[in-house]
Amino acid sequence: MKHINYIISTFLIIILVLNISCSDEFLEVTPKGVVLLESTNDYDLVFNGSTLGSGGTAAAFTFAARSVDACAIEPHYSSGFGEADPDRAHFEWTPDGLTLGNEEDGFRILQRMRYLQHLYIYNKIINEVLESSGGSEAFKNELRAEAMASRALIYFKLINWYAQPYNSATASSDLGFPIITESDVNLGGVTRASTQEVYDFIINDLTTAIPLLKTSIDQRLRMSKGAAQALLGEVYVYMNRYDEALLQLNDALTTLASSTAVPVELYDYNVTTLFGGVHSGGFFGPNFVDPSENTEGVYVKAETNFYAFAASDILLSPETSALFGASDLRLSHWFVRTPFRSFTQFPVPGAYRITGRAEQNTGVALPKIYLLMAECKARTNDLSGAIADLEFLRRHRMDPADAPVPTGLSQDELIKFVFDERAREFALTGQTWFDTRRVWNDPLFQDKKPYTHTRYNEDGSVESTFTLTEERLVLQFSEKFLQDNPDLSNNP
Repeated sequence: MKHINYIISTFLIIILVLNISCSDEFLEVTPKGVVLLESTNDYDLVFNGSTLGSGGTAAAFTFAARSVDACAIEPHYSSGFGEADPDRAHFEWTPDGLTLGNEEDGFRILQRMRYLQHLYIYNKIINEVLESSGGSEAFKNELRAEAMASRALIYFKLINWYAQPYNSATASSDLGFPIITESDVNLGGVTRASTQEVYDFIINDLTTAIPLLKTSIDQRLRMSKGAAQALLGEVYVYMNRYDEALLQLNDALTTLASSTAVPVELYDYNVTTLFGGVHSGGFFGPNFVDPSENTEGVYVKAETNFYAFAASDILLSPETSALFGASDLRLSHWFVRTPFRSFTQFPVPGAYRITGRAEQNTGVALPKIYLLMAECKARTNDLSGAIADLEFLRRHRMDPADAPVPTGLSQDELIKFVFDERAREFALTGQTWFDTRRVWNDPLFQDKKPYTHTRYNEDGSVESTFTLTEERLVLQFSEKFLQDNPDLSNNP
């Protein structure tokens, strides 16, 4: 655990100082650099900065590179990734994807995503805030609940990076991620909890927190009751508990409807992409909106996807772009056919570069809620309800005349249509990687296999293909990480 602790201790003061720098108040720092949180207001201030709202550098890009909706074209692929860049291994799904280059590269996936630093801070709040001075008991419990729900999101991400997809028959024996509840930089000797234990831990954090969280959303960087309810619903979806998920997702929309501090609503691209609209244009592309100001955001964890935009390293595959209809504004306003700083089109028809999404919210957002609800309704045979949710979203994304779901779909066909809609909504954002994982053993989606990535030559011919295997659904721990934690088992 020493390597984790080194990173935490290196960045903890920076994180806290950046958080506090957003306020007029400061915390006392001892000569040795240990930040002391004393009053309840101190703990509140830790949440307020932008650092805790950031998932880290290039985090979304890492999973976009792994996603099955990606392709690559020379010379951008080689010049962008470089010979020893771990993201090349992510695109190629190689087993040593986290151990290319020097030993520090082996820890990039956790270091650059910041989530272990966030975990340290949330554990500190959970363990200490009730003993803080100056605040009411209700406020202390609210802050503790916010940290618990925020910790639940971190663990939901970690378990879906380092463990095989949830399977109720094997979850009690499947290796998950270490459960760390202490804020101690000297903590060591951790071992992996089972996948079931981690999911139980997540659910306990959320169910404990939800009654204590405030209903209103004062800012999107702070966890609210509606965000926690939506997150719990998503957790249940990943566990195939669709009835329970639907209850939480419905409760989330009800809670969000009562929040008036900041607007929470879907953008209508038929309006916002017109001249003068929020998505009509700008330096970063036609649809760039700061995640903390995006009205579709419920709880923001902003992750960077800049390299797909600026370097053309990975592109939307022709197979995925073919899913979009002619009037679908998600393709025409999020993607272009030209490399960065070029007017020459890619040689592969249907290959697109993402624009305007250099930073995106991978926390809780309205589009995800509606699509999760549609899936739950389809899987529980409420087909009309699923169609209504799908069409509500689609009317905000394309010409309303094209928004109706095709008629006569069976239950299975409608479930597949929901996933096609997810592919359109989350194209090349990294979200589709997690969709691929969770339906890996779903009988409905076996016809999608094998999943492949294609690397094209400059003339558009196929240079090579890479096939995703079950072992590569999980990330590996680096050798350095394992040396520091000898009782920690690695993934194959």
